[in-house]
Amino acid sequence: QLVWYDASLRPQSPVDAWPLAKTYTGHGACFSSRTDWNQQETACAVYGKAGREENHEHNDAGQVCLDGYGERLIVDLGSPSGYPEDFFTKNRWKYYNASVSGHNVIQIGDAEFLTSDDARGRFLKTAADKTRGAVWQMDLSAVYANKASVHRTVVHLLPGIVVVLDDISLTKPELVQLRWHVAESCQPSPAGAFGFTSGKARLDGLVNEIGGEKSQLSLEKHAYHAPFNKDRINYPLEQRHEPFLKLQTSAQKCRFLSFFAVQSAAGDSSGWIFLENAWEIDTEFGQVVVEVSEKKIQVLNRDNGREWQVKL
Repeated sequence: QLVWYDASLRPQSPVDAWPLAKTYTGHGACFSSRTDWNQQETACAVYGKAGREENHEHNDAGQVCLDGYGERLIVDLGSPSGYPEDFFTKNRWKYYNASVSGHNVIQIGDAEFLTSDDARGRFLKTAADKTRGAVWQMDLSAVYANKASVHRTVVHLLPGIVVVLDDISLTKPELVQLRWHVAESCQPSPAGAFGFTSGKARLDGLVNEIGGEKSQLSLEKHAYHAPFNKDRINYPLEQRHEPFLKLQTSAQKCRFLSFFAVQSAAGDSSGWIFLENAWEIDTEFGQVVVEVSEKKIQVLNRDNGREWQVKL
């Protein structure tokens, strides 16, 4: 949509003029961080949101997505192939596109998010550095029922390392699920490691639970089920069967830790491994080590010295 056009304005490159990371606190409370302003294929872009938009009305508070070299890697599923007649009623969340289950967020039990005006996440802390990347800490508790406490911390270490820590505390043991929607189907290892190539980009990830029972990461696919599988003129919705990785556990308190390394498709990677109380990966841009404790996340590139230390 073109709002206004002024032919007298001279074109200006965003390089060194625009920030690499930006956070908005209003409305959807969107955030993003990128390696550079190459508009065709920046090496890595991390983006998501803490809030909720009244018109969009998807249960996606806390959503995080990743792009690399112009390719979608960890994705948002967007809209169904056509809008069902009851999509804007209480049945909206029967369609996974709008549901908690269709986003890269924490779900407690099979419950959807609360939808009152004050049911939206908020930022506890944000930081950005053009040489290191960005950090966001979110309190998403307000979108969950029964006094649940859900905090999500996202760390982007330039160029392509992303770490997401989810801290969940409940009043009683319940089923807790984390989903990551991936651009390509990939079978995770028993340790929760996975990887795939999409066009010019490669993503290597690992998702696991810290402490507690060691739940296995599984690969699943979405589908529409009758009677919620038709658009408003009664045509069947396109069954895209989008793949996602799911980790789940039953607990009163739990911590889920997700690692992602975005590289070029030609780059070599050893994949994420756990060694001596830390997670490590060898990438085309250096060896990265991640340490997580009750009070801190440390993400360090040993080769170039770039580092984030984030207090929890």
